[in-house]
Amino acid sequence: MPIEYVGKNAAPQLINIWLDAFSGDSRESIIDFFDFALNPETCAVWVEDGRPVSMVFTLPAVLKTATGTNALNLRYVYAAATLSPYRGRGLFSRLLEQVHKGLESNGVDACFLHPASPGLFKYYERLGYQTYFYTNETTQSAQDFLHGACNTNECPGLKFDIDGVGAAARRNLILSGHPAWVEWPDKLVNYAVKLAVSTGGAAVTGDGFWALCEPYQNTLFIKEWLCRPELENALKCAVSSMFKFDYLTVRQPVLQAGDTKKEFGMVCLLTKKAERLFAKTKNYAPYMGLAFD
Repeated sequence: MPIEYVGKNAAPQLINIWLDAFSGDSRESIIDFFDFALNPETCAVWVEDGRPVSMVFTLPAVLKTATGTNALNLRYVYAAATLSPYRGRGLFSRLLEQVHKGLESNGVDACFLHPASPGLFKYYERLGYQTYFYTNETTQSAQDFLHGACNTNECPGLKFDIDGVGAAARRNLILSGHPAWVEWPDKLVNYAVKLAVSTGGAAVTGDGFWALCEPYQNTLFIKEWLCRPELENALKCAVSSMFKFDYLTVRQPVLQAGDTKKEFGMVCLLTKKAERLFAKTKNYAPYMGLAFD
């Protein structure tokens, strides 16, 4: 069977697949990801002509609920890519099908992913995925963002987190009351922070707040904004003091009626346990958050 699970020895070939599919990424950033994520438990490839030509990573995560019960064992499908000459032959779909079977036999309840473009939602539907995760994503001017916020640069317990230490715990605590959400391992939260910092951004964290920020020209992209209501204005001021921007886009959970509700992530259910829990929670705008995009 042309599917294999590979480790660090396959890195040179996987870098070629990655750069062929995601040409905007740097070789350094790929190697950095491989350093902690590339191993036979997380990376599967399809082999043709004696070499890997399609790959997928399946990274561990947990679906949590507000009740604290019925947590699901998840795997995040990431860096799915196929070399250009081998596309259009269904190799990736066969690779993913075999990966699903292997994960199910090892006690994984569901796989999930963030389609890189709207058109890919239809593609993954054909592979057994369904939309489940949503986000409240808005774009506004800096003036509108700061309207009504305090005129101070102070934020209680403010910390500009560069290395991500403690960030995962803060994130989990803020999200603990959400009906359904993804808890990421510390190393993946730290990886998200490192990605943000590499672009000139930062994670602004403290007790009760977490904002993962990436600047781009005159726009600030806040990939995840989590905050207790009483700290909202102070966090806005802290972010505006660190970054100068004319516009910003903010992703955060759907918390109440009237919030924008954007399709964000999909799931492929592998077990009956997953089917039961997803049926109970799908109407509560489950939150995935980080996508490492």
